[in-house]
Amino acid sequence: MNLRLVHLVEDIRAMARPLPTISCLILAAFFFATDASRVMADEPPPRITRVRGVIDRDQTWSGHILLTGDVSIEQGTVTVEAGTRIEFAGNPEASPVLLRVGSTSRGSGRIVLQGTPEQPIEFKAGGIDPCEGRIEVHIFPPQRGRHKDAIQADADQQQPERWRHVRFASLRPRTRPDFRKRGGPRELSALRVQCHDSASLTIEDCDFTDSHSVDLSSNSGGSVDVSRCRFTQSRDRRPDLQVSVHGASGRVAIAEVVGHVALNVTGQDVQIRGCVLVGRGVSIRLAEANPDARIRILSNYVHNTENTYSSSSCASLPGNAIAAGNFFRSSGAVVSSACRDMHENILLMDAGNRGRNPGNAQGSWAIRTVPPGSTLARNLIIGPAYSLVEPTAAGDNAKFVLDARLEPIVIHGNTFDGVDRASRAIKLANLVVTHTPVIIHNNLFLRVSALVYDEGRRDDTLLYADYNAVTPPAPRGFDQAVVKGKKPGDEGWGRHDIIADDPRKLGLGPLPDRIPDYDEEILSGRMTIDEVREKVFDLYRPRPGSPLIGAGRKVDGPSGEKAANIGLSPRE
Repeated sequence: MNLRLVHLVEDIRAMARPLPTISCLILAAFFFATDASRVMADEPPPRITRVRGVIDRDQTWSGHILLTGDVSIEQGTVTVEAGTRIEFAGNPEASPVLLRVGSTSRGSGRIVLQGTPEQPIEFKAGGIDPCEGRIEVHIFPPQRGRHKDAIQADADQQQPERWRHVRFASLRPRTRPDFRKRGGPRELSALRVQCHDSASLTIEDCDFTDSHSVDLSSNSGGSVDVSRCRFTQSRDRRPDLQVSVHGASGRVAIAEVVGHVALNVTGQDVQIRGCVLVGRGVSIRLAEANPDARIRILSNYVHNTENTYSSSSCASLPGNAIAAGNFFRSSGAVVSSACRDMHENILLMDAGNRGRNPGNAQGSWAIRTVPPGSTLARNLIIGPAYSLVEPTAAGDNAKFVLDARLEPIVIHGNTFDGVDRASRAIKLANLVVTHTPVIIHNNLFLRVSALVYDEGRRDDTLLYADYNAVTPPAPRGFDQAVVKGKKPGDEGWGRHDIIADDPRKLGLGPLPDRIPDYDEEILSGRMTIDEVREKVFDLYRPRPGSPLIGAGRKVDGPSGEKAANIGLSPRE
């Protein structure tokens, strides 16, 4: 028995002889509680380990780690136990402290980061000795050092490097004037991970708080997966998540990323699904890819609260991507560059946050450019805006003009709501770019000044415009636009259009003046992205018995032609 407890028992026996039994019990409880508190007070504080320099053998980090200078893990594996706190604690006046894991020339060191929900691993700049810090990691497959052919042969059997439940806080390296890019200062990423020789990386359930850009890349056909990560920012500045995978077999998967962050992605096989991005400058931007690339942007919620046109876009997509089931909300240009397949999305101009871009001023579009050969189908596009859709080949999508040989853009089954009667729904043939032929049918136009406005005044741009509905009547109708070889009322130019002076005559409910803000509902988990999207869609769906149901141009189906609806389909 512990010597202290032996003496304690003897003291109690001596004092208890003249006392009743109940008093003995009370006295014993008092002595044991007092002794326990003394034992706890005698325990040492959590162990602090100071680390700097080169690591060339296996180590385990636990407790509280202070990086008092640059650390380079050149050989061996550093295993970080769950609950470990790692702080950058160098000279605050000097360069940011760098934690480097592996390198292209110095070895294949490795770091294992496996936290738990109850005990996450934390990297933090500042604390006991505040300073700035950043992390640079090079990941190689286990076969490093073998012949390249052997590495490639085993690539399919390699397991990805997997990080779970890690917090990165306040990793914000300052701008270094001696690092220059295009003649100006360059800021280094807070976390930079590069996968080599088909190695792959998976990051799950990690938090990035007040940290600068995160740069993840694979240079030879590996994969990068990021899921259920959260970005928060107490300052107004927006962090970036840069993900790039090169090589035809490389893959990028980003799922359920939440917070104040801009996604900048490069790859040939990309899927971004279920992300919730809210704040100034947030967006999804993808680099142009080759025609065989597989790029899918599915069921994301992006609300860019920036009120200047140059930074207000929610998405810039390559021409060959698929975008479906997304909710994009902004005040300047919701989608600055569209893709060839956009269906069942909501694109919302936020009039309440427009700032210097009023609805009828040039400089606001729901979709700024649409490449030739595209299809816009069953989307809900809400203004006000200068023009809701501008199907012109400009900017990054201009290269698709020659490749597609001016294939027509098909716009069908969409609902356009201009809101303030100053918005044009569709603007054709911008004067400064090559025109693109357009086919328009089965669309519902609400509160717009013009269905189609042709700035170029050409007679070969609009190929077909029929089976559409408008309420109330658009004052300008087809403004300077004509259908090739047709006159108004002909088959193919308005013969089957439905015009009503009141939305109720088309079986619609009251039209909203403004769509509510659902940011908090989604961020808190009270509503899902799909639930919010369906709730807004329901505001514009026709009621049973609406003349819009089955009144559209027939479309091809599995069993032949079938009637289609004008605008959104009614809820089943």
